Amino acid sequence: MNGKKEQRKVLTTGAVARLLDVNINTVIKWFDDGEIQGFRLPGSNDRRIPVDSLRDFMRRYAMPLDLLEENRGPQRRTSERVSIEDPVRFTVIDGEIFGPYLGRLKNLSAGGACLRAAGDEAVALPTHAFSIDFNIEDGPLAETRLAGKVVHVQPVDEQLAFGLQFMALDDEGRERLLRFLESRMN
Repeated sequence: MNGKKEQRKVLTTGAVARLLDVNINTVIKWFDDGEIQGFRLPGSNDRRIPVDSLRDFMRRYAMPLDLLEENRGPQRRTSERVSIEDPVRFTVIDGEIFGPYLGRLKNLSAGGACLRAAGDEAVALPTHAFSIDFNIEDGPLAETRLAGKVVHVQPVDEQLAFGLQFMALDDEGRERLLRFLESRMN
């Protein structure tokens, strides 16, 4: 062994669900419907999905492939998420700025967030990795500005949902966020 962690070539449905931030039953449905290719273990219902098959699936649905960077494996949440329903204004950033758009923050953690675009307004999305800046407009975190790298985009209830992994937060923003999360978890 050279000390480097080898990248797994086959993933469980649970690992794929964590990677894409979806329910495991969603991954099982994709597998059973033939949307994502894989195999079942003999004598069981356990499914396995080759990383190459997952990569093809992610390309087909324009999901960010950086989740599969070599030697990285699936990301796991490192902090608990809290449900929240605060309005936000957000911009999509890819060298140039698209927006602002209206949205709603759906959940929040010390490491990331999920926000949804609101209304019928079209949202301009680059075809490769991009980030989102957003400003919480109301509630206990009003006027808090956060930024995150987009780790997944998926349609939910005729809206787009963005999963974000926070990039560097300033000290004041991080402190407000941590105080808020602590108050909601107690």
